[in-house]
Amino acid sequence: MKKGFIAAVIILIVLTIWYIDYEFFSDRSSGSWEYVLSFDEEYYLIRNYEGDEKSIKLEEKYRGKKIIGFHQHFTLPDTVESLTLSKNIMTIDLKQTGSSYLKHLSIPKDSKLKGISCDTKLYNLENETFYIPEYANICVDSFKGNETIQEFIVHKDNPYYRAVDGVLFSRGLKELILYPPKHRFEEYTTPTTMTTIGEYAFFLQSTLKTLNIRENVTQIKDYAFRHSKIEEVIISPLSTIDHLGKWAFQGANQLKYFDVPDGVVELEGTFYQSSVEEVRFGENSQLSKIGEDTFSGTGNLKELILPKNVSIILEDALTTNGIEHLTIQSNLIEFDPKIFSGMKNLKTLTFEEEQSNLSFKDGVVTIKDGSEVIFYLPEIDLPPILKLDKNVTILHEYAFDRTRDMDRIEVDLYNPYFKSIDGVLYSHDLTELILYPYTNSRTSYQILNGTKKMIYPMSSLKYLKEIIIPESLESIPSYAFAYSPIEEVTFLGESNLKMIPMYTFANTKMNHITIPKSVESILGYSFVNVPLERIEFEEGSALNYIGQYAFERTHLEYIIFPPNDIEIFRSAFNSDYLKNVYVPKEMTFLDQNVIISTQKISIYFEASSIPETMQFSSYWFETFFSQTMDDFLEAIENNG
Repeated sequence: MKKGFIAAVIILIVLTIWYIDYEFFSDRSSGSWEYVLSFDEEYYLIRNYEGDEKSIKLEEKYRGKKIIGFHQHFTLPDTVESLTLSKNIMTIDLKQTGSSYLKHLSIPKDSKLKGISCDTKLYNLENETFYIPEYANICVDSFKGNETIQEFIVHKDNPYYRAVDGVLFSRGLKELILYPPKHRFEEYTTPTTMTTIGEYAFFLQSTLKTLNIRENVTQIKDYAFRHSKIEEVIISPLSTIDHLGKWAFQGANQLKYFDVPDGVVELEGTFYQSSVEEVRFGENSQLSKIGEDTFSGTGNLKELILPKNVSIILEDALTTNGIEHLTIQSNLIEFDPKIFSGMKNLKTLTFEEEQSNLSFKDGVVTIKDGSEVIFYLPEIDLPPILKLDKNVTILHEYAFDRTRDMDRIEVDLYNPYFKSIDGVLYSHDLTELILYPYTNSRTSYQILNGTKKMIYPMSSLKYLKEIIIPESLESIPSYAFAYSPIEEVTFLGESNLKMIPMYTFANTKMNHITIPKSVESILGYSFVNVPLERIEFEEGSALNYIGQYAFERTHLEYIIFPPNDIEIFRSAFNSDYLKNVYVPKEMTFLDQNVIISTQKISIYFEASSIPETMQFSSYWFETFFSQTMDDFLEAIENNG
């Protein structure tokens, strides 16, 4: 009895609180408003606005009590373009869905506003002037993306901010917080009190061309000049800047050059997709680490000379079509081997011999002792031959990304790890085919019997039309023969190949192929864009998986699946030529998302009915049941 009474009291209390918290009153005098009364009944919050006016002005009071802010569930309608606050509003906390459409926000001079939340997005605001009242502490992220503000005005007694010439600073003028995106100056010099350029401080700035940074500035925070149109940032030679933030000049599409301060020790994403044409380092540069994407996408940067203390270069740091000449003067302790392959137009590479642990000779970048091949850069004045000396023990993964003009590989006879057979690179024991020269003039090639694995794909070859695969081959890489002019593929003997990886034969010229019975999986896009007219599966096929788009845009007119329960994924057979499909009784999974054609397809089932797991629209498919293979072949012949 006592427990029941307590439970009833708790429920009554909860319902009472709910009623107070969500009770609202409608005022129809100027639109439709809903208000929520505070627990202490001292003030109201705005719960909802249901009017259709584009411009609204908030009332100071309702029923004699102040309206001080927005309820947590309030969302500004996206039809509202102009909002005028009353002086009593203490916080602006608007959901992005509504505030992002707001074009004008008016704040009275005597406003009691204390804050603007980060959820309030003002990037479409068209105010030329933005006023920050006496007590307000704003979230800078609210203005991220705004392109129209020309100046900030701050109440003289605001304890957090100060505006000088329309530029927003911290109260003590130590940090430049926001430089208006449409500020009137084309050139600006930082004040003598300033030590920091804040995050996103010049984001989307479109009028400033030159920024002069005095020697008292010690750090530039992340994203400071992201997507700005600034042309030059001139830093005092007496600068003590030791921190240049991540992605500082990302997308700065008017930047011409930049002198990295000597005190900066690390860069990350700094010039990503910027227009910078020249990045310079001083003799006393302390830079030791070049992080991810630092120079990635810098198409105008043609030459780069890295300073002497750089010891770390990370992934994609130099992925760009711009750099043609690279000089490394230091000993690289940690680096991503593919940094060289990422420079698609690299023409010359220079290492400071006394300092660097890398060497460049006859177009090959190696560890100085010659044991590891890092990268092959074909030189204009050298014949298209890759030569590996006897000391080479390791070939890095991206070493041959630029070998498109190589027609032969030679290996020193005393090298115990690698061997060249007729100009093709194999492991010394011949169990691995490592690299086939891309411009080798053969039109037919038989992989050596005994080879178990192909390391680098034979993709984008120039002349090869026929490939003969021995029964010993067990593994091939993705893109194994893709984009080569191969017309004929022959598997010898009892093949041991279990998987045809993604894009294996993509964009080749084959019109027929027989899949070995050992193959269990055909992965996605394996035969995409191949003029394949006929595919056969060896008797006893182990096939149980066909990936998405595996046979997309082939010329197959019919398919005969092997008698297995095969898992087939979306659009595996997507072809305008496809007309007929034979489905053995062992198959339980097949539907209209797997087989797609612009014409109606006839499905011949060996079973007497469609399994429950299959679905076919009668509009696109015609189905036949209890069909033998002979029935199917006869139907194909009769239908042409």
